[in-house]
Amino acid sequence: MADNPYIYSIYAKEDFPKIDNILLGLYKKGIASKSLEDATSVGPEKLIAESKLVLLVISENLYGDEVALKQLSLAEKADSHIVPYFLENADNLSLPLTLWRQIDGSASIPAYTYSAEKDILERAFSEISPFLENTAKSGKRAGRFFFLGALAIICFTIIAVRFFKPKNEDLTLDVKRIQDSVVSVYTVDESGELFMNTGFFVNSTGYLLTCISPLDTDEALIKFPDGSIVDATLVDKDTKQGIALYLAEVEGCQYLPLELSEFSVGDEIFAAGYPDSVSYTLTNGIVSNTKHIDEEDNTAYFFFTAASSEYSFGGPVITKEGKVIGMVSKKYQEAENVNLAKRSYYLKKLLDANKVSYSKR
Repeated sequence: MADNPYIYSIYAKEDFPKIDNILLGLYKKGIASKSLEDATSVGPEKLIAESKLVLLVISENLYGDEVALKQLSLAEKADSHIVPYFLENADNLSLPLTLWRQIDGSASIPAYTYSAEKDILERAFSEISPFLENTAKSGKRAGRFFFLGALAIICFTIIAVRFFKPKNEDLTLDVKRIQDSVVSVYTVDESGELFMNTGFFVNSTGYLLTCISPLDTDEALIKFPDGSIVDATLVDKDTKQGIALYLAEVEGCQYLPLELSEFSVGDEIFAAGYPDSVSYTLTNGIVSNTKHIDEEDNTAYFFFTAASSEYSFGGPVITKEGKVIGMVSKKYQEAENVNLAKRSYYLKKLLDANKVSYSKR
């Protein structure tokens, strides 16, 4: 293993001017970067194998650059941790599903969403630095993780105090169970067009719910928070409600129970999903309207205020008891911070129609 930790950068030749200043900025913050230009004596295989992670710069140029693709293949063989650096929105790119198999989702840098280079640098540093043993800014690894651990304890305490019910002191949100139950769903058609959204398991045998893919395919890839990927097949869909049921090739997975009872305006909820298509988030808010008939599709939704995006569509809306009251379905265009969800009643109907067991506890 190399004495000084570093990252290995893979990029198309045309994209180097767009990443050069970021790599220099990371170096100034204590994160060294190597690339093919440094492989004249030892070869890229060794540099990639000994790197802490591979920074993959993703753009339309990447899949036309054979040299970059060969390095990516070496990173796959070395089982490297790959952090994607998006120069462009993935929606606008024809990316192969094999790429998504290599990215584990624990870190990502959507550079195209930032207008200032300093903001890109800060995002890149925050995503990359946890994987390195030492950086100039973070100091000793133990000190950093002590701080993160203390911060986690403080955050957990705040959540616990806020959400414990006096009549049941054992009641709290099972954050780990929720994260393990919520996955990324990728579908791709014959032309290579990719659709990404969120889904969640409803039982331990691999049945999961998500929103309907607009692509003409019955196959999907399901990506777990730990980076593992399994295949899934479409079982059925409710076209009117926009809900799809898949069966993934997995056994013993975590899952979320449905809540079928009524809820009220002001009830606290959480939305889980992958709002930037790669990184998992759990956001909180309230129910702001219990029934809304959307003029576009003439179906019923409820409003909630937890942050989400189009990539979160198909993800669960969860009570503070950890039960699913609905599915994130669309954005409300006439107001900020308002999202629409389908009630769990409609989820239940699709599950019952296909004789799929689920928990209501």
